[in-house]
Amino acid sequence: MKKMKLAKRYMAAFQATLADKDHQAALAEFIAITNLFLEKKIILNFLKSPLVDIEKKISFMKKVCVNLKYTDKIKKLLILLLRKKRQEIFLELKIIAEKEIEKLQNLWPAKIVLSEDCTENIKKNIVKKLEEKENKKIKPMFIINPVILGGFKAYIENKVYDASIKTVLNKIKAKL
Repeated sequence: MKKMKLAKRYMAAFQATLADKDHQAALAEFIAITNLFLEKKIILNFLKSPLVDIEKKISFMKKVCVNLKYTDKIKKLLILLLRKKRQEIFLELKIIAEKEIEKLQNLWPAKIVLSEDCTENIKKNIVKKLEEKENKKIKPMFIINPVILGGFKAYIENKVYDASIKTVLNKIKAKL
């Protein structure tokens, strides 16, 4: 939790430097470069190593940014993270950047729990109904949980939409 709190501070400061027109592109660049570091463990180990001089790490980071044609703001953020020895929060920063892009695209993550796998058409109908109810475009993540006897439960932000058979039956029972 401490890492996420720290990452939120760094990301907020970084985002404050971005112009509206550059915002989404800069976040996408940051995600791309952190993906590179997280996928290539040798790079991340190099950046985290206490045996490697900070100036070598910074020189490496500058070369990566130049070769991949990343913006100066990305380069400055990455160098700041290196100087402050914050390489351990790359993953958290990436997660925050991904959520920010979803917000900029007006995409809201939704966890939809189903009792069993269903057709794409049914999934599309569930998503459509939730988007109408929320008045937002959602990014669904479907999860199968056989504990739900039928129907589904959807979690969007801090809201829960419970359309499970158990809940429907309990509502009918309460009316009787």
